[in-house]
Amino acid sequence: MSPGAPPSVSAPEELILLGEFGRVRGLKGDIRLKSFTENPADIAGYSPLMLADGTRVAIHTLRPAPGKATDTFLVRIKGVTTCEDAERFTGARLFVEKSRLRPPNGDDEFLMAELIGLAARTPAGDVLGTVVAVPDYGAGALIEIRRPGSPETVLVPFTRTFVPRVDIPGGALTVAWEEETP
Repeated sequence: MSPGAPPSVSAPEELILLGEFGRVRGLKGDIRLKSFTENPADIAGYSPLMLADGTRVAIHTLRPAPGKATDTFLVRIKGVTTCEDAERFTGARLFVEKSRLRPPNGDDEFLMAELIGLAARTPAGDVLGTVVAVPDYGAGALIEIRRPGSPETVLVPFTRTFVPRVDIPGGALTVAWEEETP
């Protein structure tokens, strides 16, 4: 199984991606960890975390990585004491069961994973398509929308300017975006 695939469990939609391991640093098995949690250091509180193959890993220590990124840490995994041991975790994604997360705190708080499958509509209510992914390539989250009856997708910045309303219970979000016409 590839490190990016979600674990094989009965309800994969109940697993939430919280972080991803990067490269190994040092001789004692430290490994870089990029956290996707709102408060990046909170990822340690969800330990043990699950890898794609179902293996559980526990964070033993967590400290800020060198540099300016506030979402990247150097971690030591319980039971890992050498760089050779740590190398098997390079590129592995870390998941947690949705039931272990605290409940949302108001209407404006939701999990990015909950956006997938929502209908994307214009402010007038016209259907633009369906949200199929929420990628973040480093400059901020995007929503990827698949147009009805088409394999083509479009990317829209996930900001209040472009997505002024998210209605998880209603199964839709509003996209203030006008399609370019040739």
